[in-house]
Amino acid sequence: QAVRLETCGGLIVLNGSLNPVSGEQVRYASEDGFTCIVLDEKQKLDRGYFRMAQGRSFLDGLTEAYHTSKRLILSSGVSQNVISEAEQLDENRRRISENLGELAAALMRSCDDAALFVVGGDTLMGFLNSVECEQIEPICEIQSGTVAFHIVLDGRKRLVAAKSGGFGGPDLLVNAARQLL
Repeated sequence: QAVRLETCGGLIVLNGSLNPVSGEQVRYASEDGFTCIVLDEKQKLDRGYFRMAQGRSFLDGLTEAYHTSKRLILSSGVSQNVISEAEQLDENRRRISENLGELAAALMRSCDDAALFVVGGDTLMGFLNSVECEQIEPICEIQSGTVAFHIVLDGRKRLVAAKSGGFGGPDLLVNAARQLL
């Protein structure tokens, strides 16, 4: 039996995946009209970046970009080579997922009509940890391997969708947006 999802006012995609499949999905969505912003090294690796003045200013710009386009992609833009060559592989992976999680949490708070679509398991954990999520309410699989669920954020039920990075066709994000918007 088909599940009817509530529609949202917009979609924020958080891509922390290193997989080339995800990169192709981001490229396809950008060509379809999504606003795509690739994070720089400071934004990905500086602990607490989004709580500093420069980070808060960046967040203000992202909030404005979201309200203008209603389809926003934030991408780590990290290649596997950059991560693999780093001396502190585990620390960098953890820090990137934490920072992406903090970024998504802040945006979900300032964009209260948005759904969030998270690409990558570490990135999803970073977000759920940032919002101190203790429970999710599964809704359905919106596409093969892509799940939709609710979390409670600041007392409000919010829609989140997630998938791992390594599968799906190039149009996966575009098709998900059609389902959620």
